[in-house]
Amino acid sequence: MNIISIDPGKTGAIACLTTECELVSLIDMPLIQLNNQTYINVVKIIEFINDNKVKSVIIEKVGSQATDSKQSIFTFGKNTGAMQSAVACAVTDIKYILPQKWKSATGFIKKDKKAPAKKCCEIYGAELFTGPRGGLLDGRGDAVMIGIAAIKLGMFK
Repeated sequence: MNIISIDPGKTGAIACLTTECELVSLIDMPLIQLNNQTYINVVKIIEFINDNKVKSVIIEKVGSQATDSKQSIFTFGKNTGAMQSAVACAVTDIKYILPQKWKSATGFIKKDKKAPAKKCCEIYGAELFTGPRGGLLDGRGDAVMIGIAAIKLGMFK
């Protein structure tokens, strides 16, 4: 069985994993530009889910920080809502996981933000988790580790 795991946000990513933690497919959060605004591409999300023939999705349950501006909170909420609506159009089994829970399950509590991407480089190869200039793509690492945590925690049977 395959599952989809999502690190929401414009710099997030979407991963498809088997329940044996094999990485099937991975994309950055699909975006579109329209009238000088960046939006989540909901059509691409639905296509990714349908192409991978999954019935279950795990999404990181995120919130705002006290230091976030009102505008950034509003924009993030709007984009997260669009992503969640796209997922709901494609599947009925949607689960959420808190950052603390997936990080605890995968050993990333109090670790560097790039640590999940570094671990993914070791497991799956650096080419999927590094950008063209060699920087780590932490959204991809987080998306994969969210899925691995959900599998380890028995959230999908």
